[in-house]
Amino acid sequence: MKNLNAFLLTAALFLSVSVLAGCENGDKTQETTETGSELTQTQKELEQIKKDSTELDKYVTNLKEEINDLKIENQRLIAQTKRLEAEIIDLKLDLGQIPDSDSADMPDKDSEPGDSSKNTGTEQPESLPETPPDGNKGAVGEAGTIHRAIQK
Repeated sequence: MKNLNAFLLTAALFLSVSVLAGCENGDKTQETTETGSELTQTQKELEQIKKDSTELDKYVTNLKEEINDLKIENQRLIAQTKRLEAEIIDLKLDLGQIPDSDSADMPDKDSEPGDSSKNTGTEQPESLPETPPDGNKGAVGEAGTIHRAIQK
């Protein structure tokens, strides 16, 4: 009987160890499968992040190029404004007016508020001599002088 009890006890112990080993091995397989799918998902996310990063880099590069183009255009417009301001001062000097420091930005005192023909250049100037016979440059119409300067 002792042998039978020892045999049954050994068999029960062997089965218990086998079952525990099988359960533990099954858990490892399940964990490996979960870890593998998590790894695959993480790799897909990483690839998507790399793709998005590349697209963002292209977008940022494009924006930088646009900013540089706008800076160049801004500098060109500033230079053109300076040339026009200098031309206005020259024209005022030709007319005998002494310009103030801000005269290029200010409208003429003697121009009427509704008179936009001086600035637009859309109307054709009357045919006036550049210098009147008596040599008085102030007698030439200011609008005509400005129109000739704009048409150049």
